[in-house]
Parts: sequence; C-alpha cells; structure tokens
Amino acid sequence: AEQLLDLFIGLREKYALLDPMVFDDATIQSRGAGQRAHGFSILLHLVSMSCVLDIAKIAIDKDKRTPTIRRLVEALKEPKLHQDLRESFAVRNVTPASGYPSDVLEAMAAAERRDEDARRREFERGVIDVTTLWEALECSAALKSFKTIRDKHVAHAELLHHDGNEYKPFDVTSLGLKWDDLRDTIAKLERLVVLLTGLYRGASFDFDMLDDQLARASAAFWS
Repeated sequence: AEQLLDLFIGLREKYALLDPMVFDDATIQSRGAGQRAHGFSILLHLVSMSCVLDIAKIAIDKDKRTPTIRRLVEALKEPKLHQDLRESFAVRNVTPASGYPSDVLEAMAAAERRDEDARRREFERGVIDVTTLWEALECSAALKSFKTIRDKHVAHAELLHHDGNEYKPFDVTSLGLKWDDLRDTIAKLERLVVLLTGLYRGASFDFDMLDDQLARASAAFWS
C-alpha cells in the first residue's frame, strides 16, 4: 500500500506537467505553436503515454510483484487478512494500565471499547466503498482503453503506425478516449488510493498540500 501511494504520487507529478498542455489555452498558444510546436507535440505524447502506462500499472496489473489497486482490493476478501487489518485499524491501546482510580480506568476502557467498535464499523464501510469504487472503475470504458494502449505498447510496440509516408504515433483518440478521461480516471484512482492507504496502513495523505505543491511547480515550469 505504501508503494502504491508512491507510484500514484509519481503519476500525479507527471500529470501536473501534462494538464496545462491540454487544458490551458495560454500554455498551448505560447508553447504549442510556431517553432516550439514540434517539441511541444513530442513532449505531449511522451508525458501522456507515461501517464497512461502508470494508470495501467497502478490499477490493473496482476503481477505479484506489483502493488496494484486490483490486487489490494482482492486481498481484502481474504478472511484472515481482513480480520487482522480491521483489528489493527480499530485497536489503539491508549488506555493507561495504572495511575488513575479503578473507576476512572474502567470508564476509560469502556470508552476505548466503544471507539474500537466504531472504528471496526468504519473499516467495514471503507471496504464496501473501495470495493464499489473499484468495480465501477474496473469496467469503465476509459480504463479498458488504457489497458489496450498498455498492452499494445508493452507487448507489441504497436503504438506507431505507417500512414503511407512515415511512421507516426498511434492516435489514442481512435479508442474513443478524451483528455477528460485521463483526468477523471486519475481522480478516481486518488479516491481508491486514499481508502486503501487508510485500510491497510491506518494512515492518510495530504493530497491538498500535494496539489498546491504540484500546481506551483507546474506554473513555474511553464512560465
């Protein structure tokens, strides 16, 4: 789960540079025209393809060495792991063993047990949420198209085609994809990564702070 978070942060860093190339008119007009147009096109293709490959690696790879969302969600169905994670999520052991009157210690222990029960319910709701979100994303047309691109790129190097005169990059839009699909899929992956980080590690990550850092880095680069 920690490695999954690191991979996703890397994807977000790449996408922070890509987003203005697609959605910011000022960047497109100043960097994507004239003598810079060819280099802009090369960079757009390289970064967008890297994002697509990262999405496939993060979401759907089945290799046991790869910490994918698919594998982490499926692992939650294993009863022993599910129970261990739930107890780790719920039990904090914060009640002191001594140092207070016995009635105070008992009241504190009772409160802690209630908190643990609440956190167990929270864990189970999280499992339902992450499973539901993953099932919806897994069958989405966008993720299936990203998988197609990944398979062609990795297995067959088919992302170049000959137009009669020269080899050109495969047109990703021929799969029915829009740039919005890339942005929306990354947003959905973020929600899944947040949930899995909480369920597996009992931890959180400040994506708002990351958004601010990446926005400033991207703006500084393109300006």
